[in-house]
Amino acid sequence: MGTKYDELAGYIESYWPNLRQENTLESKTALGLPYPYYVPSIEAVDGFSFPHMFYWDTYFTAQGFWGTPLRGETIGLAENMFDLIRRFGFVPNSNSFSHLSRSQPPLLSSLVRQVHEKIKPNDFDWLHLAYVRVREEYKTVWLGTEQPHNRMVFEGLSRYYDTNVLDVLAEAESGWDYTTRFENQALRWLPVDLNAMLYKYETDLAWMAEKLGRGKSAQFWNSKAHGRKQTMNRLMWSDSDQFYYDYQWRESRRGGVKSLAAFVPMFAGMCNDEQAQQLVSHLVDFETDYGLTTTVKNYEPIENVQWAVPNGWAPLHDLVVDGLLSYGFEAEALRIADKWVSTVDRKFKQTGKIYEKYNVLDPDAEAGNAVYPDQHGFGWTNGVTFKFIQLLK
Repeated sequence: MGTKYDELAGYIESYWPNLRQENTLESKTALGLPYPYYVPSIEAVDGFSFPHMFYWDTYFTAQGFWGTPLRGETIGLAENMFDLIRRFGFVPNSNSFSHLSRSQPPLLSSLVRQVHEKIKPNDFDWLHLAYVRVREEYKTVWLGTEQPHNRMVFEGLSRYYDTNVLDVLAEAESGWDYTTRFENQALRWLPVDLNAMLYKYETDLAWMAEKLGRGKSAQFWNSKAHGRKQTMNRLMWSDSDQFYYDYQWRESRRGGVKSLAAFVPMFAGMCNDEQAQQLVSHLVDFETDYGLTTTVKNYEPIENVQWAVPNGWAPLHDLVVDGLLSYGFEAEALRIADKWVSTVDRKFKQTGKIYEKYNVLDPDAEAGNAVYPDQHGFGWTNGVTFKFIQLLK
């Protein structure tokens, strides 16, 4: 039996070969990788395109592969990151030489766990390799305290960084380039989403260690996660608002921008049930008929700030929906997933294209406030949207 999104799903499946790249040798501009990878876009728009393997894009792109013939390619996507960690000690922003000064939001442990559970449940040699590489990235990059990885700066919590020690480039590492969250001073902020992802690294490493028969290591990682959660709740959770905020560690204050980053602790499994319920009650601040705004929907747009209202982004919808599902809020998750797919489908029927981001206040209008033209292709939108279509069946 067909669904109303069959045409969109078919287009996404047919489009994947356009985004698939093989580049095992170094070029003048790109690092070689041992396995094929998927890029965000290949069609230049006003001179801009993204023809490289981007770190966090890869995770969200891969979400559209599960349950399809492409599922096996997720192994190579993870192993490309293992290779970059082996060679450089970290996963760069992308495999462009121009991006070797920073990383991106860390989601490798989540991809590893999916690969093991869905494809390699009995391959403990592979899981051991993954454990070693994820542990190396976690310790070297996200717990680094000096150049080139000076990220762990306050009470065991970490910030985004760039070896050039520039706020604008640290903000680029966040993936939210650009956002109102950091007040143009990204180096001074402890982001709630980053530290929630690191909490998930710690619990994922505990899970891997348990699978590998390393009980003491699992205890160690669970203890690290517990300590991080306590610190984050003390610094980032507002009892008055019942909401998470980024923390300005030099000035000892929480930020004032309400954003979807606050829902990443649900994705990470870090919230208690009461916190999760309170976060769900805040969905109304972001939810429109067409999806979730990146910052609360009554904020005014700001020029050249695309990670804010009126824009909605596939990766943030994915993190929110997964978090809702993990805490049992199925009705809310399915409602938001359907709104997102409907918005993508609406624009697809108008233009024949899938875009990097969408205006979820007015879906017939262009997405707003970017420093570059809205891209189409588009890897992570394809992946998350296809995943949601399957979820809604």
